[in-house]
Amino acid sequence: MMIFLEPKIEPVIGKTWYTILVIFVSLILPALLLYFPYHKLERYYPPQSLETISRETISEVNIKLLKYYNVPEDYLVTKCYDCSNQLLIDKDVLLFFHNGKLRIVNDFTSTIKDFGCYEFGLDELDMSYGKKEDIVTTEIKAEKSYLSLGKRAKPYITSKGADANE
Repeated sequence: MMIFLEPKIEPVIGKTWYTILVIFVSLILPALLLYFPYHKLERYYPPQSLETISRETISEVNIKLLKYYNVPEDYLVTKCYDCSNQLLIDKDVLLFFHNGKLRIVNDFTSTIKDFGCYEFGLDELDMSYGKKEDIVTTEIKAEKSYLSLGKRAKPYITSKGADANE
């Protein structure tokens, strides 16, 4: 004895089984077929872990940029919290003096991107302490530029700037 379903229901059931079969063949079956060989190979060939690149290696890579901007040994690395140049926001920056002028570039000791160089005479700067959330910052304003740096920047600029102008 055969059971006949209504003509409207039979095509729906057939399409449902067809859809389930297509999903199984196109997604689940390949995943199962790839999982077992991968698991077997992983047991004999464990994945290699990448070590972090040391600061010395990054510094060696960036020697040309450090020479190009004439970065001396006594520089300061600090955080740039806000800036008129959007590329420097929330990045580390290098502060150093060259020919009696303050230069600010992105930190070449931990990255290889070059966002350019700011160069200011001390007489061009208006420095003060500010706050960003709970962090004390050094606010630097020049004619067309604005930077909000870590609080260590102001003592560094005032002490090294006095030494550079002597």
